[in-house]
Amino acid sequence: MPKAIECLTERIAQQYIGRKNANAIGIVVKVETLEVFMVPQNIEHMDFVPTLFGTTRDDLIENPLIAERTIPSIITLEYGSNGFEVKSVLTGISGIEIGLGVRHQRADLEIAHKRVLVFIDEGDFARAADFEAVINYKYAKK
Repeated sequence: MPKAIECLTERIAQQYIGRKNANAIGIVVKVETLEVFMVPQNIEHMDFVPTLFGTTRDDLIENPLIAERTIPSIITLEYGSNGFEVKSVLTGISGIEIGLGVRHQRADLEIAHKRVLVFIDEGDFARAADFEAVINYKYAKK
């Protein structure tokens, strides 16, 4: 079982940066507990998220409700005048939504997004001057 992480430290960022692009870090938030989990660089969300529940990708395909309260975010860092800073956060879209059909309540997307902002603010990186935080509602339940 993966270990929950409290905040984004430099050590954690060094271990997980490089997801899909050089400066991206993938995380998921379990809304029930507000725990944050780092998604390894070489594992797709649709393969990682089932490990949080002791299931498989096939289990999620059969029952996407398993992960409906597990919300993905991508944190992007950039090098600024004070070293690395958080450039952006995008919440609500990954392979579990696109490929497996997992859908989330709008309220859960917002709760998870707020948790990600705290995860950043309690960590080692400042927000960039042009920081952008976006929730993608495309895969929210209607």
